[in-house]
Amino acid sequence: MKGDTQLPFILLLPAVDVLQLLLIKWLIYQVKRVKLKLYLRLEIAKVYKEKKVAIFTDDPNYSRYELILEVSIPRIAEINTRFLYWKKDESLAPKSITIDFHPNELINITDIKQSNDLFKIDLNEVLTGKKYIISVDPGTTRSPKIGNLLVKTDFPKGDPKVFFFHLRVQ
Repeated sequence: MKGDTQLPFILLLPAVDVLQLLLIKWLIYQVKRVKLKLYLRLEIAKVYKEKKVAIFTDDPNYSRYELILEVSIPRIAEINTRFLYWKKDESLAPKSITIDFHPNELINITDIKQSNDLFKIDLNEVLTGKKYIISVDPGTTRSPKIGNLLVKTDFPKGDPKVFFFHLRVQ
């Protein structure tokens, strides 16, 4: 082989960091399998949908290899905010979190847990299985308080997605 060699991989997995780790483990295995005892340097580019690993050796015939890992991670939901904040003595108006699900199948919110019962939570299903609005009422803004919301879904089957939200009055 002369010059650069590019090997594309197309995988569908939930996390780019896991793919990066698997790719590095695979590279180490390949280097051991071929018994390369040469200088090895890994460069990992930080690109959202593409990971590149370049291998440089001191062998003039095989000086550089570049493996490209292309990842397609579909967006499950569009969320307007992950953090609701009220200033001390601010208006008591409730604030909302909008979750708009994108997959072709219907997604249900199966459970909402909150860490602080001083916040009042109301779930409104705007579009069945597609769009939800979670309204959060701070109760009072006279004293500081913090809380978290844990929103469980039924998608994907087997390993349902969980969303976390932070609430604060300060």
